[in-house]
Amino acid sequence: MSATWFEAEALAILTRAAPVGRSAAEFGTKERELTALFARLSVSESRELHQRLRVPLPDDTLAIAFGRFVADRRGRLLDFVGDARRRHAGASTQAYAKRITA
Repeated sequence: MSATWFEAEALAILTRAAPVGRSAAEFGTKERELTALFARLSVSESRELHQRLRVPLPDDTLAIAFGRFVADRRGRLLDFVGDARRRHAGASTQAYAKRITA
């Protein structure tokens, strides 16, 4: 497993300590930040990440840190990463529609 361009940023988000008394808010912030980061992945990067997070290897620090999220947050993020192909297709369609109507 090789490190990818986004891995350090994702790990920094996942392992950042929550301020005292703000853990729920911090986890919401982490989820939003990860969603924004994962939105920048290509379809192939998303597919690879989805597999890593769904079936974590024992030495995969990113997947292990991700596994510490509660099930609801993990599920939403996994769904988001797994839906990359549709998101990219929709973005391409929207960009095409803007070009032909301009």
